[in-house]
Amino acid sequence: MTIGTQDLSTANALFQEVYADKLINLVPESEILLKKISFVPSNKHSGGVYKQAVSLNRNHGATFIGNSDQNLDRPVPRGNIYDVAQIQASAIAMAGAVSQMALSRTEKNAFVSLTMDSVKNLSTSFSALQETVHHCGGSGLGTGVAKTATLAANGLYLTVDGLVTGNPTDFASAIWMGGEQMGVDIYNASTGAFVQSATVTAVDLATALITLDSVASLVDGTSYTLFRSGSKGLESLGLQSILSSTGTLFGIDSSIRKLWRANQYAAGSVSLSYKVLADAVSKARNRGLRGPITLLVNPIVFQSLFPNFETVKSSGATPMSRVFTSKDEVVRLEHGTDTISFRIGGIKVDVEACDYVKCGYAFGLDWSTWERVGSSEINFQPQMMDKSQGYFRPHPTRLEWVIDAVSDQALFCNMPSKNLYISGLVV
Repeated sequence: MTIGTQDLSTANALFQEVYADKLINLVPESEILLKKISFVPSNKHSGGVYKQAVSLNRNHGATFIGNSDQNLDRPVPRGNIYDVAQIQASAIAMAGAVSQMALSRTEKNAFVSLTMDSVKNLSTSFSALQETVHHCGGSGLGTGVAKTATLAANGLYLTVDGLVTGNPTDFASAIWMGGEQMGVDIYNASTGAFVQSATVTAVDLATALITLDSVASLVDGTSYTLFRSGSKGLESLGLQSILSSTGTLFGIDSSIRKLWRANQYAAGSVSLSYKVLADAVSKARNRGLRGPITLLVNPIVFQSLFPNFETVKSSGATPMSRVFTSKDEVVRLEHGTDTISFRIGGIKVDVEACDYVKCGYAFGLDWSTWERVGSSEINFQPQMMDKSQGYFRPHPTRLEWVIDAVSDQALFCNMPSKNLYISGLVV
């Protein structure tokens, strides 16, 4: 089937009407960072680099007057430390395909019905990719220890011992869901040296087993970190890299400017509990943590904080003895929660489950200190080709037309010391 010039022109007009500038509305609610962190568009920074002056200490230009009535000099600023944080947005492009039949249906309802699946798949795939970058950009998709037993089947468990019996500290299901056919670059976790490239052939979300088409260069007993193909060094920094940083971050050396570093707490290979959280938050308060914060954890970690309802039942607090407080509760009684809240030394901590957080970590975020910066939200871009050609371009080998989506953004934190990073959790 060949699409005529008039049909293609009409299809471009329909695409503009139905989808253009609406891609962000299709982002799933599960993409927490894309939904909760505001995007700062390009008209608020110049040259493609976002710059912001930050204060790295308290003011000390105070003059004590006491009960004197003499004329005194005005206070003089003293020791104010400022620096300029800067970050370069990182562009990502992704292509989807639309059947030629869809473009031949120039009536709007038929066009929408034939293109919706393709557009929705492109939007959800892209938003999942961007959310993944915002979580683990710079730190990798996951790390695992190679073992001869699993390498024989081209497998790599993202667990601490490289076996199914291990703790999947560096695994998050949303990062790998639908990951078949994804290209990955494999690096030595200790040296950072590139080892080989491979293609994911299977993902076992229950065991954290990643099966590859080749593991020829992997050695038994060595830890390896997987990155999406071509991403290392080009993707923007994610939560894990930003909050775990102890060196230069956004152009400012945190080893010198101590407040330009998140509150970092090593749990020491234990499960997350109120005691662990209270210890981490209490120590972080000494460095400026005031809250409220949202603690993002893996769903497996989240459920470990749930009360044992069987224990509650055996203590006498059964549903039968519950006092109903609303008409809705008479119709349906629910157990469980979306958020678990703790108050620790005056700081409110709301714990929420997030599929993109790896099992061994927890991120305590003060949302007011975070921004997404860059020139473009996720959107469809005719600019990727000759603008006169519209949104569609022909597929080089198949009877399909290609539609492009792009994003140019990065995650930025203007006050790391108001955030919390917990590592060393086990499940």
